[in-house]
Amino acid sequence: MSSLPETLPAPITVARTPTPIEPLARFSARLSARAGKPIELWVKRDDTTGFALGGNKVRKLEFSFARAIAEGADTVLTCGGFDSNHCRATAFLARRLGIEPVLMLRTPDGAPIESWQGNTLLSAIAGAKIDWVTPERYRTGLAMLEGRRAGLEAEGKKVFVIPEGASDPLGALGFVVAVRECAAQLDASGISIDAVVHAVGSGGTSAGLQAGRDALAEPWTVVGVPVCDDEATFRTKASEIRSGLTEEFGLPPETSAESDVYLAGGVGRGYGLSSPDELRLAAELARSEGILVDPCYTGKAFFALCRALEEGRFPAGERILFWHTGGAFANFSNEGAWREALAL
Repeated sequence: MSSLPETLPAPITVARTPTPIEPLARFSARLSARAGKPIELWVKRDDTTGFALGGNKVRKLEFSFARAIAEGADTVLTCGGFDSNHCRATAFLARRLGIEPVLMLRTPDGAPIESWQGNTLLSAIAGAKIDWVTPERYRTGLAMLEGRRAGLEAEGKKVFVIPEGASDPLGALGFVVAVRECAAQLDASGISIDAVVHAVGSGGTSAGLQAGRDALAEPWTVVGVPVCDDEATFRTKASEIRSGLTEEFGLPPETSAESDVYLAGGVGRGYGLSSPDELRLAAELARSEGILVDPCYTGKAFFALCRALEEGRFPAGERILFWHTGGAFANFSNEGAWREALAL
């Protein structure tokens, strides 16, 4: 096995890792029966990284907050959709470290939400200062964040900006290191896998998995399932982050982009909008394995993966590792959709 550069910056340590790798034996048997061929699924349980910090975002934030602390920040500023897992994790980790969290949350019209549920409710419980923004303003990205930073600094704050999803080269280091964790677990247990499948929302997880895989010379294909936008958008995002990982941290340059896959079928009705079929499959997983996915990211990605397996879009005999990136709190923002899907 190759190794990661020794000069990588040190993160803070708050996530409960290593997260387990578990077989989905009963669900695989049910899926195999429907597909008419053997299917073997495993899951990497990043939904178990903690409670308020649960999910994959904390892996990235360990590096972001390490730099924020080194720079003497007393405030962190970030952004996301109004039910953002990333923003909830940022708010709670900031409070754990004695730092003020400021969130810029996108809503359809820029108005505050009427019903406080899920991740947004938790962010409010943590006392995050929330700015509500329109989709048009949100699309300006870093310009929006830098404008808000200027206002906070005018109030005397020392601000550290974390981009959407902590998806920049610094945050992506969380998944470079996660590849090393995963590879060591697989080696120790004698498990070989052919592909790692994960939900894609901002590109940092993809870039980190790809760079870590290449640095450690692992044979996996990295399969991203976009839950918004399209393949071209995420190839561009991941490539930009990978370039930063090479330039800033000495990780291998991108050479295998075309061998990695972005699997269609995860967007469905649109970002944050679930279909009854997606939710019923999530319920089937919960009832067969006792594992809960979310309606925005992991549920959509798992649905797309299962459909692809049933349709023969993966080679026969492949062992698939689904990287569960968390998000369970979003289920509590979707009561109506769940009631419809389950006829409650």
